[in-house]
Parts: sequence; structure tokens; C-alpha cells
Amino acid sequence: MKDGRSNIIDHVIESINIGRPRAFVLENVEGLVTQHADVLKKILTDLGNIGRGEYNIKARMLNTRDHGVPQNRRRLFIIGIQSKFDTGSFQFPESIGHGGIQTILNPLQKNSAALLRTSFPPASQKTAQGNFLQTIKELMENGYQPFDVDVISDLDSTNVHWMEDVSPCLTSARAAAGGFWVTSRGRRLEWDEMMLLNAYPPKRIEPNISERQLMKMVGNGMSVNVLERLFYRLLPAAQLSKQSELHAQWESLDMAQQTLNNMRFRSA
Repeated sequence: MKDGRSNIIDHVIESINIGRPRAFVLENVEGLVTQHADVLKKILTDLGNIGRGEYNIKARMLNTRDHGVPQNRRRLFIIGIQSKFDTGSFQFPESIGHGGIQTILNPLQKNSAALLRTSFPPASQKTAQGNFLQTIKELMENGYQPFDVDVISDLDSTNVHWMEDVSPCLTSARAAAGGFWVTSRGRRLEWDEMMLLNAYPPKRIEPNISERQLMKMVGNGMSVNVLERLFYRLLPAAQLSKQSELHAQWESLDMAQQTLNNMRFRSA
């Protein structure tokens, strides 16, 4: 809290106090739970004190990978509902899993298979090259055929980190640097794939923005699939909408996969 940027939470609480929304959703990184529990306790206390206990507050860590999209993105979500409107029905969504990284990857191009074994980061990317070789070594030691499995590796980290069939957390720095390496493609993630990892329809929203700027915003963003599942429960609980008026896109794994397919199809 000594960092001047942290006072943003004071402005957030002030805005809620002045505007008195019927409901609100706040989001932050998992470090607020794992490393700064004292700060989180103060935030929850301050939120609970608005209007002398006007809001019912709930908080839970949710992971994007548990809600239909293959990204290991753990984030804390704090929900507030004005008690006089609260029906008591709000429950955080339970896991539906995900359909694997193939649900967001672009199709393998013809004749690409032969190129995989000669595709690696350029010599100018020393850290990435070293981590690439370490990833291949670890995969082979664990019985994998490195170029036949969908492994996503963070080549730009100090220590190599890879995951099978799911992307590591896509941060703004990693996204802006070009994304993670996909062993089954012999390349880094492409911009439209990174957008799908946060459930964004892969289309350019600003014609004058660079791809690097766009990807940095994607890494800084919130996962739409998680937000939609939250609002699907929050709006009726705060009597802002009837459940029958809401369109569910992520309430089952089949729905999630169809939603991602539709996003890819519309952008093609």
C-alpha cells in the first residue's frame, strides 16, 4: 500500500460510496490473496463498511481454465450486492473445465509438420532459445514427442515453464513480447489466438493501434467468459434482470466450445 498506484482502490471505494450501484464486480491478481492477505482484509472491510453495511460482499478466486477457455489465469473476484435488493441467490460459478488448446489454435498449415523440427526462436532471442531447448529436453525426458503434443511454453521467463493443452497466464508483458511458444506449431501464439485466450472475438477494434499494443491490452484484460458467468448470476441476484432475459454462452463445456467456434468462424 506504500506504492502510490495502490490508492486506486480508495477511489474505487469512493466511487461506490457516491454512486451506490445496486451491484459491483472487482477483480485483481491472485497475489492479493497469496501475498497481501492483510491488504485484502482491509479492502473487504472497507467495502463492507460502505453505508454502514449496505452491501453484502463475497470473494473467490476463479481460474479462466475452469470456465471454458484453456488459459491458466487465476484472478480474485469480489462481488457486492446492495442488501435491500439482494435475493440471496448469488453463487460463484462452478468449474465446467475446458476443451483444450486446440479450441483456440489456428489449423496446422499444410506441409508444416516437416518444418516443426527446424523451427525455433531466432538467435537474437538468447533466453527464448535456451528455454526452447530446455523445454524440448524436459518433454523428451518425460516421454513426450515434443512436436506431436500441444505444449505451451513461456520461453521468455527466467526459468522455463510449460503446460500441456493449456496456456500459462497471459500477462501484458508476455503478450506484448509475442506470446508463448506452441510446440505443435513450431511458433509463438498468434494475435487472434491470444485474444481467444481471454474470450475476445479476434478482430481488430482499433485500426491505428499496433499489434503489440493490442496484445498488451489483451494481457491486461479480464476474461470475458468468467465475467459473463458472474453476471449471469449477479444480475438476477440484484434484481437487475430476470434469468430468462439473459443469454447463456458458458454454462456448460459444450456451450463454451460452441461459443469459441463461433468467434473463430466470424473472424475468418
